[in-house]
Amino acid sequence: MADPSDPWPDPWTGLTPFLIEAEDFNHSSGQHEARASQIPYYGGAYAGLSAVAGRDYLREPVEGVPDLYRTGDLPNVPLWARDEGAQGRRGSETWTVSPNYSLGWSASGQWFNYTRRIPPGLYHIWASMASGDDREGGLQARLEQVLTDPRLPNQVVETLGMFEAAGSGGWHTNRLVRLRRPESSEPRILMVPGSPSPITLRFAPMRGDADYLVLNLVGFVDDFFRIRASRTPTGAVVIEPWGPGGPIQTLEGTRDLQGEPTVWEDLAVRELPYVVPMDSPYRYFRARF
Repeated sequence: MADPSDPWPDPWTGLTPFLIEAEDFNHSSGQHEARASQIPYYGGAYAGLSAVAGRDYLREPVEGVPDLYRTGDLPNVPLWARDEGAQGRRGSETWTVSPNYSLGWSASGQWFNYTRRIPPGLYHIWASMASGDDREGGLQARLEQVLTDPRLPNQVVETLGMFEAAGSGGWHTNRLVRLRRPESSEPRILMVPGSPSPITLRFAPMRGDADYLVLNLVGFVDDFFRIRASRTPTGAVVIEPWGPGGPIQTLEGTRDLQGEPTVWEDLAVRELPYVVPMDSPYRYFRARF
């Protein structure tokens, strides 16, 4: 599996990375715009669309900040324009986002939901962020995945990892910060299954302004999945059949997808659906038919 140190350009696949602009968080209680999932995306799909606090985003109000791009949010989400020079450029001179904004006035406790149709695959993720100085830990954010319906309140999330790096040395200077696992310094890989359903990522900035997220494809998954996982209202994870395939031979689990080769273990499960025990050490599953 490739481990590129920078997403521009993609040295392994030659494919255009998937981008999420920070100003284009969900609107109207979990709604999203299809145009923002079409890459290359040139910006502007969420202009004038208001978001609902507690469902689409969460943050404290900031006094005296103009209402830019996204209007009608209560409290207002402070954005600032990043259209000067090459700040709207996304890896090449032919891909420029306009209008372009950053999330400003970051602090712990904030978050923003982004629902997208991301092509199936394994991804490394970077956040493009900026800060006024170069101190250690000047750029910090958390990335989560929303496991329940983003249109409803009291959403359940899973932490994917942390972005953390020294500050960029100026508010007009961005730095790409790689997502790493919360318990180690290893890069975190996001697995997007071959499902027609969109996924919702939650970006939680803590220090530094955020401009965009870069998802760089580093591995492929089969578009035709035969199992899927869902979460019940009580929080239990259920693995069930998805598509044709008949009875399974066995269900296998692994703790991690980072190793090469990945070590899969037989769970001695021959029938689906299967409710994953709350104390299960396994995070990823596959079925043999």
